[in-house]
Amino acid sequence: MLIVNQNQSNYIILTLTEDVTLTGNTYFSLDLKNEYTNKEYNDIILTDLSIYTDRYNKFVLTLTGETSQNYSLAKIYLKDNGTYWYKAYNNDGINKELLEEGFIKVVGTEDSKISFDEYDNDDSLSVDL
Repeated sequence: MLIVNQNQSNYIILTLTEDVTLTGNTYFSLDLKNEYTNKEYNDIILTDLSIYTDRYNKFVLTLTGETSQNYSLAKIYLKDNGTYWYKAYNNDGINKELLEEGFIKVVGTEDSKISFDEYDNDDSLSVDL
């Protein structure tokens, strides 16, 4: 599961081209669907920033608190925190080839940090808020 923060530019790492060779004039796009409200955000254009594109793909997804958005710059307004189903595509403007899907958790400005202390004998977890 990917975790991204509201009101920030977030790096997300995906492995879209690890097993696929892209040809022609294509780009990556992302569709999001809120798990609870079913609100959809489709055709968010992603620019690959990775220098090792045959291994992984690195993108910036900006979640803005403003209602102004620019899907072609991966700048979107998500009203609701929560879990979103994502689908990443190879897109030529007509056809979309599904490359990867999974979950993105959208949180406020910081997510709680959960840690496990291997030297603690009571097998407890600690949560830093």
